[in-house]
Amino acid sequence: MNQEKQLVVFSIDHHKFAIDIDSVERIIRAVEVTPVPDTPNLMTGVINIEGTVIPVLNLRRRLGFPDRDLLLDDMIVVMRRNGALVAGTVDNVEPVMKAPEEACATDETQTLQKDFTKNILVINDEIIVLLDVEGSLIPEDQCFV
Repeated sequence: MNQEKQLVVFSIDHHKFAIDIDSVERIIRAVEVTPVPDTPNLMTGVINIEGTVIPVLNLRRRLGFPDRDLLLDDMIVVMRRNGALVAGTVDNVEPVMKAPEEACATDETQTLQKDFTKNILVINDEIIVLLDVEGSLIPEDQCFV
């Protein structure tokens, strides 16, 4: 029997990425990120959600896209990694998607994957890179305060 994964799909610079829904705590509209001095390059600052201070990772920078200011239409994905919360800013979030097992790309694409990429999916003729939140997408030594 085919097994489906539920994914949160988001875009950065018109490129699509996804993470397992189990890693997502919540998704919110962009809010002001408070800078914290002397933090690693990947961390843009922190946000306060219901009294919890959460570090914000610059996913644009982490994935190799040029920096830009946070826009009102942007979204923040709050993720759980090893029990800790961390947020990432993205351009847009789509409805939860179910990805069938056969959507996984072939063995030839394995050489394209970085250590924070779980898989490359092809869904409805679109390429979606499945990211590994529990892996090195969110390096603990780079973004936790």
